Formats: sequence, C-alpha cells, structure tokens
Amino acid sequence: MRIHLTFLLLLASCAAYSQVRPFDNSKAILPWLYNPAVNLSQNLQAYAGYDGRGSGNFMPQSLVAGMRMPVQGAKQFRNRGPATMMGIQLLSTSQNLIKSSTTNATFGHEIAITRDMRVAMGLGGGIFNMRYNYDALVYMDQQDPLLNEGEDLFNIHLNAGVSFVITDKFFFQVAAPYLVKDKKANPGEVMIRTGYSFPLNEELSLIAAASLDTYNHDLIYGADLRAEWRKLISFMVGADRNKCHGGILLDIKPFSLGYTYGQNYRAISDYVPCHQISVFSDIKLSR
Repeated sequence: MRIHLTFLLLLASCAAYSQVRPFDNSKAILPWLYNPAVNLSQNLQAYAGYDGRGSGNFMPQSLVAGMRMPVQGAKQFRNRGPATMMGIQLLSTSQNLIKSSTTNATFGHEIAITRDMRVAMGLGGGIFNMRYNYDALVYMDQQDPLLNEGEDLFNIHLNAGVSFVITDKFFFQVAAPYLVKDKKANPGEVMIRTGYSFPLNEELSLIAAASLDTYNHDLIYGADLRAEWRKLISFMVGADRNKCHGGILLDIKPFSLGYTYGQNYRAISDYVPCHQISVFSDIKLSR
C-alpha cells in the first residue's frame, strides 16, 4: 500500500512541478546556477534567490543560496580572471506534498586559448533529496500507521558545463544540469545558451541571447534582450514557448539586486505569474 500511495503522490505532485525549472527567467542574472563553468571571476561571489509562482502551496516555491571563490590565479591573461573556482550551492523547492533539495559542490577551470578567446569547463557533485509530507494529507483513519510518516528519496547529483567566450562579447554555453535522474543516466537533459553583446556607445550596450532547454523531455526554446547602461543598471525582456518575462538588474558594486516577473500564456500552465528575486555580491579579494 505504501509503495502504491507513494507512486500516486509522485504522479500528482510532479504533474505541475515538471512543467517549470526553478529560476528559469533569471538566466541573465544568475547564469552559473546550472552551469559551473560560467562567469568565472577573480572575486568572491555569494548569492541567494527566491522563485515564487502563484499564490498558494500548489505551485512550486524555490530558494537558492551559494558561494563561489577563486582558487588559483591564471598565469597568462590574468586580467581575464582566475584559472579555477570552487563553490557550493543549495537549491530547494517546495510544492504542496513534496519538497526537494539539491546540495552540490562545484568546480570550474578556465583555459585561455588566445588573448581574446577562452574556454571554461565545470563539474558539480552532491546529493538530491525528495521528501513527501504525508502530514499534509486529510484521511479518515488518522491512526493508520502507513500514512503517519513522510518518506525520503535520495539520489546522487552530478552536473557539468562548458563555456566559450570571444572578446568578452560572444558567448556559447552548454550545461547538463542533471546527469543522473531517478537513479539513471540522464544525458538527454541539456541547457544551451548563446548570445552577443552589441556596444551602442561608451555607456550603453545591448546583449541579445537565445536559449534551449530540454527539461523533462520537453523542448523549451526562447530568447531575451538586455539593455545595460554604464554597467550599473539593466532592463531585460524575454520569452519562450511557455511564457514571457521582464526584469531589472541593479549592479552597485560590490552588491547586485535582480528581479524578474514572468507570465505564462499557455492554458496548460494555468496562466500562473512568477516572481524571481536575487541578490549577489562580487567582493574583490586582497592579494
């Protein structure tokens, strides 16, 4: 009975959860969330974010917190950043009867091919945990021992990514955010993002990007455009096959604050709004 009930809860809980990836509208704000090879820096980076969808417990609510720091400075082209960064990240999502969390350590290494061209590779590993809360159920026999306890499911978490940059304008990124899923190899789930920065003048730049995500065997393609003024404030708009979004990023060194608002326009997603808030720091380390 417990096995059958757990399976039914899994289907019911994942029916809505499987439609969205946490922080899917914040690719331009937290690009390293699923790809540890992106935006390697000479500085200490700490970040946190909240992703809220809808107004009740039925839709997923997510939290993320993490830190990355340089380990070794590059011998060549030092102005481009360190050769190696390591970090740790916790991503937690709760939805009605289900709560999942992914805790992983990340490692990213950058190689300078030429003065204007570089490639970075990243790996991550940790633990994925999913818990079902049977206390949230309402049933007639409150003393039924089969329904009085929650259940924990654990799995190894592995992810990897690659980033390719030319002259700090063109970028191409590929990530495998969950190489293991349901205790099986999951090489088919990938995230691809590419873009180019167009400098309009000394103070204003436009960054256009396109993305592809095969989350849960779905093909989610989209694009976004970000206008950046004096590297201080950015406004962004974007859309994919399920939704549109807009946002703002304030970059007041060493801290930054980002916000995006998204709106589904497909009936299957029930037109649920989404608010994503993030804050992060980029603190220069003394040498």
